[in-house]
Amino acid sequence: MNVTRSFALAVLGLSLTAAALVGAAARPQNEPAAASARKFTIRRTPERLARGKYLVNYVADCFG
Repeated sequence: MNVTRSFALAVLGLSLTAAALVGAAARPQNEPAAASARKFTIRRTPERLARGKYLVNYVADCFG
């Protein structure tokens, strides 16, 4: 029983290692993740500023 458990743990460890290596190889290494994000601008208006203050001070309680 002890040999079977050791063998099962070894197979599990090798499987997890192989899965991690395959996952790491699948990601492109030459470009950062932020490079694919689209760029956009948000207009600054008094309404947006008031909404942001409300969200920060009351809803999210960032400074609480």
